[in-house]
Amino acid sequence: MRMTTSGGSIFIRLTSLHYAGAARMMDQEWHSAGDPRLRLMAHAMRHEQQGEIALMHGVGGAEARRQAARNMLANNL
Repeated sequence: MRMTTSGGSIFIRLTSLHYAGAARMMDQEWHSAGDPRLRLMAHAMRHEQQGEIALMHGVGGAEARRQAARNMLANNL
């Protein structure tokens, strides 16, 4: 099944919203006093989700690297 431009836009919008919500939850866990293993996993997942959102929105090259470095330090969504 071929996705139309409109369908692709809907996918990107809905997936971005889903990932942004997940990144907020992961950020809360990262800053919690919980199990260090879960905190580290949440940090990695937050970074990965922000990177996937950037990829879906066409970010590449030097800007992708800049955002990736910035996203290591905070939830930037």
